Amino acid sequence: MSLVSEDVQRSVNVCVCVCVCVFVIQVESQRAVLLEAKKRLETVVDRQLDEAVTRMDAQGVLRFAALYKPLGKQVRVQRPHTHTHTHTHKYT
Repeated sequence: MSLVSEDVQRSVNVCVCVCVCVFVIQVESQRAVLLEAKKRLETVVDRQLDEAVTRMDAQGVLRFAALYKPLGKQVRVQRPHTHTHTHTHKYT
């Protein structure tokens, strides 16, 4: 192999390495942006679900609970506390 072709091969190898490094950096940067967006979306969905539960809005609960699976979360809905009345009657 001639000296020129070795230089070309080295140049190609360096170029490929640089391109791969740039690609990896861009992918990591985009991944970080997507993870931050997912976190913000989860916060919004959690808040909306909590509000729907508080309002006892069954359609709203179902709508926001359905978003949990695509977000990779499990739905944990707590039933609102119902106040039970205990009456004591005194008969005179």
